[in-house]
Amino acid sequence: MPASEHYKIAWRSMSQKYHGAELALQSVESLAANLMREYPNRRETIGERNQPKLSFSLELYNLRSNFASFLFLIRSLLDEFAALVQFLTAPNAQQFKSFADIVKKCRNSTTPSEIPAELHTYIREHSEWFLRMRDVRDYHAHHGFIHLHLVESPSRELKFYIHNRLDMLELVREFKLGFDMLLANIDSAFAKRIRSA
Repeated sequence: MPASEHYKIAWRSMSQKYHGAELALQSVESLAANLMREYPNRRETIGERNQPKLSFSLELYNLRSNFASFLFLIRSLLDEFAALVQFLTAPNAQQFKSFADIVKKCRNSTTPSEIPAELHTYIREHSEWFLRMRDVRDYHAHHGFIHLHLVESPSRELKFYIHNRLDMLELVREFKLGFDMLLANIDSAFAKRIRSA
């Protein structure tokens, strides 16, 4: 297959994954907003201390499923990009096993020749979001479903925490922002390289 056709197929696949991640993020935010809105109406209390009690089984399952889809689509898109990098440089370029492999090499002192210098600097200085996302995604992939903990704030606002400490909504927004900024830097760096070839 000619390389140009391979690129078309790969970029089409990547754009579909990006769109899927957008939809998953919208679903996460919408489901969370609905749960927050419904919570005061469905909230019950038990025991002498009036501990809050509620049942959101189906809603929480949907929320966790969309959160997982969001993580897997972003990770898959970035790994697909990593597979294309060698074809954007030179015939003898090294092949990266995954985007995590690119991040690992960029965080070392030596710049891989396959990665434009400005992109290398950007990844080295702005990859914390990716490492956090990888850890959450890997936990989900290898150890089981994400555990969501619902916490009622003193103002009775409902919060969603992953394993008691990570605010799920803050996390998905951090991942999406980091992802979009990374894609903008990838586009800029490789466009310059292609123009100067």
